[in-house]
Amino acid sequence: MEFLGMSKADIQTWALSSPIYQPADKITVGAAIIREDNKGNKHILILKRAAHEAYYPGVFEIPGGKVNETDPSIYDAISREVAEETGLTILKVVSSLKPFSYTTEKQVGQGPSIKTIRKVALQLSYLVQVQQGEDFIVNLNEHSEGVWITADKLHTIPMTEEMRKLVLEAFDATEELVLIVGQCMPSEFKDDDRAHSKWTIAPSVAEFDELQHKHEGRSWYNIALRRFPKQNTGKFVFHQEFIVHPNTDAKT
Repeated sequence: MEFLGMSKADIQTWALSSPIYQPADKITVGAAIIREDNKGNKHILILKRAAHEAYYPGVFEIPGGKVNETDPSIYDAISREVAEETGLTILKVVSSLKPFSYTTEKQVGQGPSIKTIRKVALQLSYLVQVQQGEDFIVNLNEHSEGVWITADKLHTIPMTEEMRKLVLEAFDATEELVLIVGQCMPSEFKDDDRAHSKWTIAPSVAEFDELQHKHEGRSWYNIALRRFPKQNTGKFVFHQEFIVHPNTDAKT
């Protein structure tokens, strides 16, 4: 989340020296607003661009927009855009999403003097949380409707492929990783054996994706053993779990 405290000019200077991104004529921001229902299902807010919009009318996107010269930082810009387009207030930026560049084209003039103006935009997007219990209010000057969408319904929504990838990335970023911290003991070790000092132990950490593995309880430890060197795979003595969100600090 290195860009949050930077200004538009700072980002444009950075893009000039980046081997990945094109020099940017404008900087845009996006906010993937996440909420969870009472069944644990995660939803992200998407808005449908108004029919009169010059670019991508009628397609869905996450809230966001252009960074202004008057925005002190990227964080200020994303907070302003979310407030303007949804009426919501950002409580926390959870993680950053992958930046991407896109090109817009606009024709100006008439007849033989008509010309096409192309501009490169660099979008910086973030997974954010807002106040629980509040719902959005669509700004009809920019969008015609909004909807809380789940990942399994995303394919039914009209949006650009870049935006679809971004929203899917945001859903992925909400999944918790479980780090199981413990010790690998020789296979003859018994759980009720208190003479720990006589055993050769190997401090170990295993990482699990809860959605991918669909395991519960002690079956996780069996997977943990398969991730350790063979000479250490005997008994696994559980010590502690850490719940970790990607791109954020660990929580005990």
